[in-house]
Amino acid sequence: MDIYRKKNLDPNHLDAVGLDALFSRLGERPDDPQSQRVSRVVGLLSRLGSDLSKADEIRVLTELRNALHNYEWVSQVSPTPEGYRAVLVPAYRRDLSREDRWEYHAIQTVLAITREDGGLSRLRRCECGNWFYAAKRNGRKFCSGTCRQYHYDSDAEKRKQKRAYMRKLYADQKERAKNPKSGVGLRQKNARKSLR
Repeated sequence: MDIYRKKNLDPNHLDAVGLDALFSRLGERPDDPQSQRVSRVVGLLSRLGSDLSKADEIRVLTELRNALHNYEWVSQVSPTPEGYRAVLVPAYRRDLSREDRWEYHAIQTVLAITREDGGLSRLRRCECGNWFYAAKRNGRKFCSGTCRQYHYDSDAEKRKQKRAYMRKLYADQKERAKNPKSGVGLRQKNARKSLR
């Protein structure tokens, strides 16, 4: 999860690529039990990032504690470029399947969001159902450009404006095809100046 910046290792910076890979796996394999458990934790964390009443916040925290209760971690001290650091590893990692190891890593990656200022409020679910992390822009609402375009195209008012624009564009092209010298639909600043 560490990223180099100007020759300095920034251990607190989230691994956006790792989060994208995690969320894409959740979208590709939503029926796996591991994906469902990770998705549940992500959903609870995202709810904590929104404005909740005190009762709802306590309810979400209780659900989150229950969801995280199944994960057992062991602390180990490991060397890093900044010195020695405590690292959490799964308690029984030899007994875990490949999918279970992925699940532990995914939970660890998602929990790293809580260490970032405002990190939970950037954890979002797109209209298509995919999770994403708005790392660069806090106002980001969609997981991809495709979803953003689909939302834009499905808006009735935007479709009406686009139809009107395309009708005008088509009429202008048709008029220009009939009389290429008329300049219909084109700005004629230079033509006006030459007439004076």
